Amino acid sequence: MPQTGERHAAGVQLAVVIGIGVSSLTVSKWEHAEGRIAMRSRTLAAFAGIRGMGKRDAQQALARE
Repeated sequence: MPQTGERHAAGVQLAVVIGIGVSSLTVSKWEHAEGRIAMRSRTLAAFAGIRGMGKRDAQQALARE
């Protein structure tokens, strides 16, 4: 099972792939940040929507877009 940091990075990468409205620079900052990450409420809500999404769900979401 991946470590917490690895899971976080995978989730952030998935967020960009699905397109929750963040730039690759933002993702890079999230991946290298220490401590808490400050997100806008719109981004936080979108990120919460994909949290826990599996590989199949992500592929389906990508196919819909």
